[in-house]
Amino acid sequence: MIAVEGLAVDYGPVRAVRDLSFEIRDGEVLAILGRNGAGKTTTMKALAGLLPAAEGRMSDGDVDITRAGADERVSRGIVLVPEGRGMFADLSVRENLLMGAYARRKSSRALREDLDRVTAPFPRLRERMAQRSGSLSGGEQQMLAVARGLMAEPKVLMIDEPSLGLAPVIVDQLYEFLGSIRDQGMTLVIVEQYVRVALGIADRAYVLDKGEIALEGDAATLRDSPELIDTYLANNAA
Repeated sequence: MIAVEGLAVDYGPVRAVRDLSFEIRDGEVLAILGRNGAGKTTTMKALAGLLPAAEGRMSDGDVDITRAGADERVSRGIVLVPEGRGMFADLSVRENLLMGAYARRKSSRALREDLDRVTAPFPRLRERMAQRSGSLSGGEQQMLAVARGLMAEPKVLMIDEPSLGLAPVIVDQLYEFLGSIRDQGMTLVIVEQYVRVALGIADRAYVLDKGEIALEGDAATLRDSPELIDTYLANNAA
């Protein structure tokens, strides 16, 4: 379990996240929701070790990881698929996937097996292994970003705005895949603009407002709450 206690994160003089306390339970899907600017991406980056904590503590089981760098967190299996996908546009699909395994010391044979495993659900990626990733469609790039995250063999896979800029049919395909890895026991943390889609796959959710937790609860209850949509998620409820 990942535990966060009293987390605060600053951007220069601005406190973007304040006094956040929550947990990520093993084997669950956790949704983090809120309007643009609510602090969702900042929280994900802090969990991934990409932004320092100004205050508070983060732990992985009994291990304090508050000051651990991003590389150490990846080695511990805490992996972020960033907003905007973070492609190395001039590298091939295969090269991008191998970048996801940089923290794992494996033989060439083991890496080939991992490539086969993570691309099995994405036949279009298999057909384009030698293609420059910058030339892929938005949907293909998001598939590549998720597959690259899986190359790191995560125990917690955090995905920031996976549906951003994608057609509804591609969003449906992506969430079908995320549901399949959830069913295999993968712990997922999803920041999502499409609230009902996220709550449809999640077990629990936290709603952020101005860098603080405004609401929390099981996803089914929040999904049926008109107050949630009207008060905290207006224009983000598709």
